[in-house]
Amino acid sequence: MNQSDHQDNLPSPTQHQWAIPNSHDSEFNNDENEKTKTESRRRYGIGRNVSLESFPCAANDNDEATHLIQNGDLSIDHTFKSAPAFPFSVVKVWIYATLTIAIYIVGMMTLGPLTSQYLVLYFSQEHNNSTTNSSRSRGTCSNSTDSEDAFMNMAQKKASSTMLYSSLASNIPAFFICLFAGSISDFVGRKPLLIVSLLGILIKTVLLSLIIKYQLNVALVYVGSAVDGIVGSYYVVVLAVTAIITDITVDSNNKAGRYLLLEGIILVFGSLSQLAVGYLIQAAGFFIPVVICNCLLLIPLLVTIFLLPETLPCKQKISWDVRMHLKKTFGFYFSSINGKSLRLQFIMGLTAHFTVMFANIGKSYIETLFVLNKPICWSSAAIGVFGAVRMVITAVAAVITLKLCKNRLSLEMTAVICGISSTAGFILEGFADSTLMMYLASAVGILFTATFPLPRALLSQIAPPGVQGALFSSMSCTEAIASLASSTLYLLIYNATVDTFKGAAFMAVAAMCLLNTISLGVFRLLRPSQKDYEYLVEDPVNATTRSPTTDLGSEDYGNFADDTKKGVQSSPILT
Repeated sequence: MNQSDHQDNLPSPTQHQWAIPNSHDSEFNNDENEKTKTESRRRYGIGRNVSLESFPCAANDNDEATHLIQNGDLSIDHTFKSAPAFPFSVVKVWIYATLTIAIYIVGMMTLGPLTSQYLVLYFSQEHNNSTTNSSRSRGTCSNSTDSEDAFMNMAQKKASSTMLYSSLASNIPAFFICLFAGSISDFVGRKPLLIVSLLGILIKTVLLSLIIKYQLNVALVYVGSAVDGIVGSYYVVVLAVTAIITDITVDSNNKAGRYLLLEGIILVFGSLSQLAVGYLIQAAGFFIPVVICNCLLLIPLLVTIFLLPETLPCKQKISWDVRMHLKKTFGFYFSSINGKSLRLQFIMGLTAHFTVMFANIGKSYIETLFVLNKPICWSSAAIGVFGAVRMVITAVAAVITLKLCKNRLSLEMTAVICGISSTAGFILEGFADSTLMMYLASAVGILFTATFPLPRALLSQIAPPGVQGALFSSMSCTEAIASLASSTLYLLIYNATVDTFKGAAFMAVAAMCLLNTISLGVFRLLRPSQKDYEYLVEDPVNATTRSPTTDLGSEDYGNFADDTKKGVQSSPILT
């Protein structure tokens, strides 16, 4: 049978084939059917106990089938899903989603150093009872006297406290939103979630521009942060874009590559924003950069509203059951059906993701304060150049490292090597007292960026296909917790040690990198021996024991733990 004949024989997207579980009839003897069914199960799963919530669109089309599914007597053959027909251009959706996240990252990462440097200038000028010059940034501190150094330390303490409270105002509500965002997106769609979260940061940026322009009290920063947090902040934006990519990526083999590409987009455009904001602040002060930031953040909002289509193929009826949403997000981490070993793997993988985010997210606050102060005394432009150079070089190093280690080392061992590099780099940065030392510390910790996608890839490998969405939602929750906890801890440490040992906070960052390395080592010990860079795919003949788990809260994937012990057919996850 040639390829065209096979395509002609495929059921249409409107057909639903109902099959009795455990029936191994002659259709499985056809090689083409086996290949098609393998692809179907890879993405959707199949098994004995199918719930209506798992396949609401299919079930609604057949009353008799609906009744049988409710009684657990019938399962769904999803062969027709192997070649879905989208009512939109997948290429255009990919372009619009990429454009949205890229411009959003530029705007968001511009806000961090811009706000930090403005707060230091605001409080240093406040001490001198003078008006803050919003059109020019503060110069270097190399020629300051001891008295001015004391004033500078005081200004940095106040700035760090303000950033701490701002972080709390944003991340506390964002955490609770992330608990339900992934689950709710299955009901309302991806597009509404993305629009609301993009509106939040735009309001935050507009308020910051008013503070800078009219010399308003910086306490208003808390209001903007709270609004951004209430709609989920950065975490919901990334979650929504990731869900969109998942919706339009039919072949599971391509998903990991697209997630890694998403990480690359964040790094590249983040480095560009770091470089641009430094020179803009030095040349034009703070107001012009924040206005540019407003304009940039308006673009992804307009693209989402007018160009990006809804990618969720079937919206479910909205549910306000809090327990259901929580179970949908975290249930598979603790389900006894998975077996103790698999549960521990999930928990250790999530711990690894938490620790690497803990090390990364909060350090940007203290790093800006650290290099503005003596003995390094960098200007805004120097800070921007350093941030851009480090991001680009570490991103390139991450790609090279993953390529070199592929098929030679496991993902866990690759992450351990990267973790050792990161730990040493941050320890050295804590003792840096010159520009050379800062760049040397970055060279030692050059593999830090490579640790970002590894926990996500590892968890994706061991998670059943139907809980991938819940996996992303739970990881967004841990990122929100990591951001809240890390910014609080690092800023408190910096505030307490700025007069004695300014680099103490970097020791805490190094400690988190070390914990990340340990957790990944434990993950490796718990994991069964398999080929690296692989995820589990069922054999089409023997794979009738796993049920679909599109309902992320269900526990109908009990045989997955057994499959991991038996060793089933697998396909490469990284390309």
